[in-house]
Amino acid sequence: MVSRYQSRLKCDLTLFLHFSRPSPTIALGSRLGRGDNSPMRLILNGEPIDLPQDRATIAELLAQQGLIERRVAVEVNGQIIPRGRHAEHRLADDDVIEIVHALGGG
Repeated sequence: MVSRYQSRLKCDLTLFLHFSRPSPTIALGSRLGRGDNSPMRLILNGEPIDLPQDRATIAELLAQQGLIERRVAVEVNGQIIPRGRHAEHRLADDDVIEIVHALGGG
């Protein structure tokens, strides 16, 4: 026979286990956009940076980095993004971005 104490302990343990797991909805929501103004975390040339959600295109990232006028190649998650698509390509949380620009010399 189960005592009231054992029954209560089982109920408390079940509630603890239920609420201690992250919700899949919350986890997906944080990856798809938070709906607030918290910064996006990106990896830029191997270094973590934060980018405001409202500056979420490659063109805006290049402007922030002072590279908008430079001829650069941009790779996002292993894919080269053509220069003509920099203004429309939206960045997402945890994107890995590599920016390479040519240096002249002789």
